[in-house]
Amino acid sequence: MREYNIIQIIPNILIRIDFHLGFKVEQKVNFYFRQVVEEMVNNGEIDITSRYESLKKYQIQGDFRFVVIDRIPTYDYDFSHFDRIILDCYEIFKKIGISEAHTFGLDTSNLLIEKVPLAIPKQTKLKLQRRPL
Repeated sequence: MREYNIIQIIPNILIRIDFHLGFKVEQKVNFYFRQVVEEMVNNGEIDITSRYESLKKYQIQGDFRFVVIDRIPTYDYDFSHFDRIILDCYEIFKKIGISEAHTFGLDTSNLLIEKVPLAIPKQTKLKLQRRPL
């Protein structure tokens, strides 16, 4: 199974492409990404010519960037002892494991790793009181 979805967040500026690849399919995201972009250009869905006038007159292509979302635990929540151990193990495995950029075969010069806290719905309400001067 090799499928993808396209969501134009900001038309012709910010486009999200979700790849749905099978479990044993090699993760050649750079290769698949180029295929998707070529198909979108051929269909007239996007124009990849640079937006800068100095580059546009020479028909130079614009920049592409891969954004990998790295979920990080936040300690703003009251975790049980067991949950805290699980999160610590998760961090250890991330450090000794293969990076997502390497796993997906991404070019590191076009890569941005964005750290996003894990969203956990339950949060303890802490009462904070203002002290008069």
